[in-house]
Amino acid sequence: EGNTKEAYNKFKELGLKIFVSNPRNISGIKKTYLDIAKIFGIESYAKNKISKWDSITNSIINASKKYDKKNAMFLIELKPIMLAGKNTFINEYIEVCGLNNIASDSKLNYPIFSREEILKRNPDYIIVPSNGYFTAERILESYPEWKNLNAFRKKNLIIVNADLFVRPGPRYTEALKELFIALHPEEKFLH
Repeated sequence: EGNTKEAYNKFKELGLKIFVSNPRNISGIKKTYLDIAKIFGIESYAKNKISKWDSITNSIINASKKYDKKNAMFLIELKPIMLAGKNTFINEYIEVCGLNNIASDSKLNYPIFSREEILKRNPDYIIVPSNGYFTAERILESYPEWKNLNAFRKKNLIIVNADLFVRPGPRYTEALKELFIALHPEEKFLH
């Protein structure tokens, strides 16, 4: 997404071999990893790594089943209020950890919501990628009425590592573990 067609064409003109990848979900991340491994002749290594990722993912899915499903939102931007929607790898983090995404009914990958709509949907958790900017205070400065949301009343603001969560890559199981542990610190199997 961050590259232009012109840059692609320029590399082709220079005679370079180009590999294009745009993973949109966990399956896409695994496919890209395996495709790159094939290029470098380390396919068996990649298959072994993917098997470990699947094991971690399945463990989190199974552990999540014993908890009630709560509603969550993953805040991408504060102004405007942009959330991670259904067709994103971030939504998969939310679902694997046993949560319902309040933006899952949107057809957009990253829909814009009004502050009133957030109040209406009343998430139990707000997940925010940290880049040093997002804090509970800063969010409430922008939207003071959100202090009445379940997430703020129950102190369920989860600040996660932005570098880990917003880049679809081979560290996605680290993101899954980080989120699951933040939701359920009493769980010992991932520590």
